[in-house]
Formats: sequence, C-alpha cells, structure tokens
Amino acid sequence: MQVEKMLQRLQADYGLKHKGDYLREGRCPECGKKELFISASEPHHLKCGRETKCNWGMKTRDLYPDLWQPLHELYPATREDPNATAKAYLKSRGLDPTLFAGEFVQGQRYEREAVREPKGTETVRFFLTADKSVYWERFIQVIDMPDKPKKAHFNGSYKGLWWQAQDFLPESGKQVFLVEGIIDALSLIQSGFQALALMSCNNWPEKALQAYLGKGIHWVVALDNDPAGQRYTREFVRKLHALHEHAEACTAPDREKCDWNDLLKTCGGRIPREKLSEWFYTGRLLTATNATRKALEIVEHTKKHRFTFEFANQLYAAKYSDKDEDNPIQLENIANCKPELLYFQKDALSGDSSYYLRVTRPSQDGQRPQVYKDVFTSSALGAAPKFKDRLMDVGAGLMFTGSTKQLEQHQKAYWFPEGETMPEVSTINFLGYTSELNGWLFPKHAVFNGRLYRVNEDDFFDLPDGRKVKTTFRQDSVVIGDPSEAHRPELWLEDYKTAYGAKGLAILAYWAGSFLVQQIRKDQQSYPFLELCGEPGTGKSSILTFLWKLTGRDGYEGLDLAKATHSNRWRSLAQLANMPLVAIEGDPSKSESGHQRRTFDLSEAKTLYNGKGMRGTSPKNNGIETYEPPFRGALILAQNTPIDGLPEIMERLVQIPWNKSHLSTQGYQADQRLQRLDMEEINGFMTACITQEKDLLTSYQAHYETCLERLRNETGLSNQRLRHNHAQIMAMAHALQETGILSALHTADLAALDAYLIQCCAERHQCLDGDTPLVAEFWDMYHYLEDELGCRVNHSNNEARIAVSLLDFAQQLAEYKLRPLDLTQLRRELKQSKRYKLLEANYPTLSKIKAKTVKCFVFIKQSAGTTGQAMAA
Repeated sequence: MQVEKMLQRLQADYGLKHKGDYLREGRCPECGKKELFISASEPHHLKCGRETKCNWGMKTRDLYPDLWQPLHELYPATREDPNATAKAYLKSRGLDPTLFAGEFVQGQRYEREAVREPKGTETVRFFLTADKSVYWERFIQVIDMPDKPKKAHFNGSYKGLWWQAQDFLPESGKQVFLVEGIIDALSLIQSGFQALALMSCNNWPEKALQAYLGKGIHWVVALDNDPAGQRYTREFVRKLHALHEHAEACTAPDREKCDWNDLLKTCGGRIPREKLSEWFYTGRLLTATNATRKALEIVEHTKKHRFTFEFANQLYAAKYSDKDEDNPIQLENIANCKPELLYFQKDALSGDSSYYLRVTRPSQDGQRPQVYKDVFTSSALGAAPKFKDRLMDVGAGLMFTGSTKQLEQHQKAYWFPEGETMPEVSTINFLGYTSELNGWLFPKHAVFNGRLYRVNEDDFFDLPDGRKVKTTFRQDSVVIGDPSEAHRPELWLEDYKTAYGAKGLAILAYWAGSFLVQQIRKDQQSYPFLELCGEPGTGKSSILTFLWKLTGRDGYEGLDLAKATHSNRWRSLAQLANMPLVAIEGDPSKSESGHQRRTFDLSEAKTLYNGKGMRGTSPKNNGIETYEPPFRGALILAQNTPIDGLPEIMERLVQIPWNKSHLSTQGYQADQRLQRLDMEEINGFMTACITQEKDLLTSYQAHYETCLERLRNETGLSNQRLRHNHAQIMAMAHALQETGILSALHTADLAALDAYLIQCCAERHQCLDGDTPLVAEFWDMYHYLEDELGCRVNHSNNEARIAVSLLDFAQQLAEYKLRPLDLTQLRRELKQSKRYKLLEANYPTLSKIKAKTVKCFVFIKQSAGTTGQAMAA
C-alpha cells in the first residue's frame, strides 16, 4: 500500500484534513455529513463517525486498488531481511510483525493451474507442528484459479490440530479464544488476549485439545458470525461442555459482518476489552439452550419487558414480569419461520420500491434449514394479515400468527432499529447497460469501470464506491463469462471466418457495436437497424444462435414477432440494453401468400434508430404523467424475404443478403464445430468488449472518421445517412482488432469486410434511387394491363397525366387473375413513386373511361416542365 499517495487521494476525494494521528472532517457519501475519518499511519478503513445514525465504512483496498502495489516490489526480501515482504503484509493487516518474530517465515508458492499471471507469489508461512510438516501460508498476492481466487494454501492435514504461538501458556481461570484463522488469532494476541487458530470453522481440535483438558481454562469459541460459523460455534460449545470444560461464545453482533482482524483495524491496532461486551452478549444469545433462556438473556441485557426475538429459526413474543418468580417469562410463538430484512430496493428509473427479505424455515428431520429470498411490498409489511399472506406465497406452510402490534415491535427492534441506516439498493428492471448507474447489470455479474463483479450472497453488487446495485429482471437470463476464462477467440474466430466470410464479420462487428450502442448514440445520435435476409437453409439461424452464445444466451435465436402480442413486442424491446434484439420474420411486408404478417410496423418503430420512441404508457393514478422509455438496444430483423418499405425506413437499414454463395464443405464443417462449442467456453466475448469500454470507444471514434471519409470518396455514395450507417460497422470491426479483443483479425480480413460494406452501401443507394418493390410491381402491372391486354386503367383526359383509381385497378387485377397488391401499403408507398411523380392522392378526376368523377392517384408522365402546371387531369 502506498500510504502517502493514499492520503493525498483521500484528501482530494473526500476533503479530509490532518488532525493529529488521523484524517478527519471528510464528507460522508452516505449521509453527507463531515464525519469521515481514517488513521493517517494505517489508512485501511475509511469510516463515518456517526456510528448510530450512519455507520458507513469502506476499505481502502476496495476504494483504491491501484494504490495497493504488490508488496514484493515495494518491500523485496533481502539477504539481511529474508522476511521483508511477509512483514510488510502483516503490517498491511494492521499487525506489528516485531511482536511475532519467530512465529512466521516468508515462503513462495506457484500454482500451475492459475488462469492468469501472476501464477506465483510470496507467502507468510505459519507452522502447526514442531517438525514443520504441517503448515498454512497466506498468499501475499491472490492467485486466480479456474474455480475461484485462491488466497492461501495448506500443506499436510490440520485435522484435529490448531495453531498456537510459541509462548502459548494458558493459566487456570484465564480466557483462551478459539478463532478460525491465524490472522484473527494474531489480532487478539496483539490486543493482549490468548488465542488459538482452528484453521477452519468446522475443525474440532480433538488432538491438540487433549493436553489442556482439566486445566481450568475458560474457552471462548469466537468463530465468524456467518451461518457456518454460528453453526459450529454452538456445536463446539456443546462439545466442550460435554468434556466438563468451561466454555462460552463470543461473536460479532448479527448486523456486523466483520472478523477479529477487521475489529483490530477499526480500533486502531488494539482491541479494548470493553469492546467485547456486545460480542459476548451475542455469543450468549447464539448458544442459548432454549427460547426461555434466550429471552431471559435479553431481559438481563436490555431491561426490556416486552419484546420479540428469534430462536431456532422461529419468532417468539416475550412478556416478562418480576412479580411471578416461578414463571417470570411468558412466550408466544408468532411465526414458524425466521424472516429477516436484508435491504430496501428502489428502481433507479421508475422509482418503484420494495423490501428484500430472507425467510428461513427450521430444519426438519436432520436436514439443513431451507432458505427463501423474495420481495415484499410496503403494504405486505404494514399489517399482520397481509404479511401472513405474503409469507404463504413465498414458501408452502410459512405462517405469521402474531398481531400487527407484535409485527411492528419486531420490525422496530430488528429491521428498522433507531439510529441505524437501512441498506438501500438501486435496481433496474432490465438486463444490460444503464446510463443512470453507468454500468452493466446481469443477475450473476456486473461490470463497472472496466471491472467484472460477481453477485454477493444477498443478490446484489456491493461496488467499491459504496453503491449497491442489482437488476430485478430474471426472465431468460444472460450469463456472461469472465474474459480471462471464457474469451477465447482462438476457439472460434478462424472457423467463424471460414463458415461465414466477410458477411459474417460484418454481422459480428454490428453485434459488438450493440454492446456500446447507448454510448454510440449519445455521441452520434443513431445506430442502424440490421436486416439479415435470405432463403431458408442458408445459415441465418446458425449464425444468430452462435452470436448469442458469445453473449451468454444459449439455445436462443430471437423473438418471433408474428407470434407475439402488441404489448409483448414492445416489452421485449425494453428487456435488453446495449444488446441486440433479434426479430425473427420481423418485417411488415406481406408473406409469399400475400397475407399481412401479424407484426409491428417499421414506420411506427423508425425512431428506435435514434434510441427513442418506445411505446408510451400511463401509470394508474389520477395524474397526467406518461412513461415512454428509450430504446436501449440494437434492432436486427431476420427474415426470408427482403424488407419493402418507405425510403425513411430503408435508409435506416443495413442489409446483409444471405444466400448460398458462402456455402462449402469446409464452411459446413467449420459451422458444425462452432455449434458444438459450449457457451461457457466462449461467453466472455461481450465481457471482453464492455470491460474495455473506454479503449474500444476511443478506437471506434478514430476509425469511424477514417471509414466515413473513405465512403465519401466513393463515387455515387451521396446519401449521408447510408454512409454513416455503414461507416459505423466498418469502424467497430477495426476497433475490435486494434484493441486486441479480436487481434486475430488480419489486414486481409478487414480489407474484405470494408470492400463488402462499401458494396452494400452502393446497393442500398441503388435501391433508394428506384421505386420500392411494391411500387415497381404496381407500374409493371399498370403497363401490362394498358399496353399488353388493352385494359384501360388510366382515367386521365390529359395525355401528360396518369390517373389511377386503386379500387378499379384492383378489380382489373382480379378479373385477369393477376396477383393482388396490398392497397393499404401501396397507398403509403405511391407517395414516393420515382418512375412517375405523384401530383395528388385521391384527387377527384373526370374519368374518360366512366364519364364521371372518380377519385384517383394522379401522376406526371414526364418529370420536366411540370412545376406550376394546372392540376387538371
């Protein structure tokens, strides 16, 4: 730890001032008061001084990880001091190594199975046996293993043993603390207590204990206060009593998640005995043999006469009276389970709030207690009947039989104690990136400031800056992988290029761009839709399924909008942020049978291009508020037939036609290898992109300008929106290569990709320069009827005009058994007719065919010299 830089950073970030041995008067991020303080000599723990009203705290190791430079570089071992690094580590834990000379040596450990460097580390080694065959060593640098980070190593079996200091000499009637770890034992020894380390909470020291039985020692079982520690604390106290030893428990209060070393650093390097009174009281409650004994302990400590409490994972209400000496305490069982409030959660966007509870069912038939976790609304906590109903929804047979008054009494004592701040978690109701919290949230993982976090045991992410966040969306979860383990392009990139070629790389680049789509839209205002069209059997489903694997979604292709209701479609668009939404058969054109597909109209959804225009809703209240969430993702439309639409729709689409031209034996074999890959092997691709957000965006911006300039210099590419859309995809591909995310993309690959997207941009220009397929078909039908069949459908008396009644036109198509056209869509698209310019729609025209007025679409036969002409048709 770099102390001086740490102090400078703390002063700059929190306004702390030097006051003697401490930095004080910093502004607390939780309560806003100038009550922050930290030790100037050992700046381990930044804490708010309002212990009863705020009690916010943060370890500087979590707050400033960059300042915790490897100790072996700062304090390397030398011939004069071979234990220099080990001593520095003990100091970083708040311990004075001079007090423990001879108790430890500096060692080294190398882990071959580590997933990343460093694979080796210096260690602090403690011996458990005289022959030094059994020892425990704490890693000075944590080593990342395939399953989880590794912090320590045991050599030999410690079963039945404990670690003790060389000068351990217990006296009759004196306390000896039994703790879990050696660092905890050293913390107590430094504070003037006798302590032994059991090495794990479930290690009963049967062998080591024998020499000290019957010596009058007062054993204090002082394990951690997590569920396992509490379980074995009770068990070890019972075992010691069975051996006729004096034993009691001492553990942190339920609401404090700290061990003995945490307490040492909080107390400034020495734990005062008076600090332990609350810990011993908690131990007595934990080891009470029955509900009555526990109730009497509470009465003695708190002087309360009416209260509620938990025993054996059930709730009781107690009433004490000193007038009845034979039966001073009366108990009533008010719940057959143990409900615990974990935190209050509030949606960062909508403001919707709820309470998150853990409910424990007592153990039955020797089984472990069953634990449920679920949300409770404020109304469900406000009255006993509603609370009972909600409990029965959470788990079969769970009941609360107490009164509302007893429920309120329990809440005030345990859930909302006076002077304590309840943990509050900010939530979102979708998956992915939230600009409000500036990070990505998934059920099991989160990414903030380029770091990957795993969800904690209470289902939220506790970030180093003090924020607590989670997503409440659980349907169809996305499971992202650790890029150090699951971003392995060597497993798939070459096969991907073989199977899908430049088209596949274009789709991959668009897909990666969707991971940063909100940031891109913030700077460039838009991100295109991607149209993936082609006949069945060309590999559209295969490539989409594989790309979803890269994103952490197995066995998924997309949403079939034809099977979704109107509400379901729009809700689906809101579920994922900074990820693609793939709409299968998502275009609004007719199917091959001529029937209209049951899906949303792209003209209605065109504002999604700019990240706006989601379906508006109104909250159920008496106000006039509306809610119209932004579109946070990217839209991919996959179907068999190309999309027909108005120019403003077609301009927003980058079309990747999908045919059988890329199919080959080698490509088929490569595709089969891709499909056989397990998702867990490759689902770190998205994580690799979003953990390098800043570098990827910087590279993307630089390449975007280059790609856009290249498209400007291409002849015939005059449409700015089309150039912009295609340049975005080209730039993302180059950025993936430059940042090293896909370093195996070769210069030839990028050149082929650029050439292909330039071709796509040119083809889109040609498409927009002509009529839409529906309008082109209309004019072909018109000339076929007029010129080939001699069927008159032009009602105009003016030779320079064409006047067509669409109803009459449709009737003629039916008489000649020609394919009918979609008149509703045709009316929209004829307004953009290019072969013949539209003058007026539904204009009353004197028909030369019927000799009466007919409403017609009126067009100009020749485009020149028409401006300002009379409308007469």
